[in-house]
Amino acid sequence: MKRLLIVLAAGLFAISSVQAEVGDSLISPDGKWIVFVVKGSGPSVSSGAGDYESSELWQTDSHGGNRTLLASTHNDDDVRYLVAQFNDLKFSTDGRLVYFDTPAWGTSAAVHVVDTTTGKEHFVCPGSILQVIHSSKGDQLVVSQKRYHPAPQYGAYWRKYLLTTDGREIRPLGEIEE
Repeated sequence: MKRLLIVLAAGLFAISSVQAEVGDSLISPDGKWIVFVVKGSGPSVSSGAGDYESSELWQTDSHGGNRTLLASTHNDDDVRYLVAQFNDLKFSTDGRLVYFDTPAWGTSAAVHVVDTTTGKEHFVCPGSILQVIHSSKGDQLVVSQKRYHPAPQYGAYWRKYLLTTDGREIRPLGEIEE
């Protein structure tokens, strides 16, 4: 399916000189929109996880029209707010928001979200987005996060957590992975 989306994106969209580097793509839950990542023209981005080439997150309707630039990679003095890449794209259940991971700290990615109607992007939480699920209280996120044992045990561990869409923990999921 991913390969089909990449071929579809490469075939339908003429995005000036950046067309050759089409990466991740995703179809909205209603099938009306496609978001996709292309090589950008801006400066490289440096995060705690390394240096990354510029890229952009675009949206188009399913017919290849109404192309809109949603977000571009960018540097920031605060690693929470920089965007180095657009990885693991996930739509909200209503298709309005797109969640993604971006390399941030040397030990963890960061989850960000962009609103497809306004283009506003922001940090949600540290970790990697695994899933967006619908509940009676609205969307919730399943995120893998690296956390640290308190003294005297110390050490780090990974665990999945159920979070609100603004990054607040609802509850842990599954076992701790040392």
